[in-house]
Amino acid sequence: MLLNQVQTGMLINRAVHEQLVDLRYPLFETVLHFYVTYKEAIAAGLSVIEYSRRSKAATEMLAFFAEPKEVVR
Repeated sequence: MLLNQVQTGMLINRAVHEQLVDLRYPLFETVLHFYVTYKEAIAAGLSVIEYSRRSKAATEMLAFFAEPKEVVR
């Protein structure tokens, strides 16, 4: 399971994470945050990586893409 649109510092994020762990759902290590860059990329018709490769959003998206590759190996 992927946690998406996470806002840093919000108590709900920790509560959701803890509940999912308690329920033993498999979780990706990477968390996708609520960055404006995602919305800007969509508006531009691009992926966040194409839109702003050095942004925090692109960095975490690349980290997320790498996780399933590790599982498959």
